[in-house]
Amino acid sequence: MTSALIEEGVAALRKDPKADSAVSVSRYNMWSPLRARKETKDGYLQPFVPFETFGDPKTLNCDRDSQGDVWYADMGLSVVRPRSLDNVREGLLPQKWMGQNIVPLKNWGGCDVDYEWQMPGVEFWLRKHGYTEEACPPAKVPSR
Repeated sequence: MTSALIEEGVAALRKDPKADSAVSVSRYNMWSPLRARKETKDGYLQPFVPFETFGDPKTLNCDRDSQGDVWYADMGLSVVRPRSLDNVREGLLPQKWMGQNIVPLKNWGGCDVDYEWQMPGVEFWLRKHGYTEEACPPAKVPSR
């Protein structure tokens, strides 16, 4: 995340009293919800969400960019009002603590790192945002 994104999140909540939170999101049109699958107990793939949920299955198109932008909370930044935490049971799944009225902070390449293969993406993101080894050297771990 950047300091500018934090400032944008705080400003969004100050501007809109109805907003419960402002969270960073990244556009990943290559991962359309229509392409999501889950494995059945028999070992076959089925739609993760029934296609009827999205409308008439005969009119659906899972080509990239065909449904418009697909935004995912990238877990880089969340600015959350205390009331959303106090009323966490009323929030939207899957991150109920974000509340109901969630303002998107449009980001790219969110850096929630869960797997080693994501590290080159983080390095790319850091370099694109002006970080270098000289400007932000890695922490030195003391030897034992």
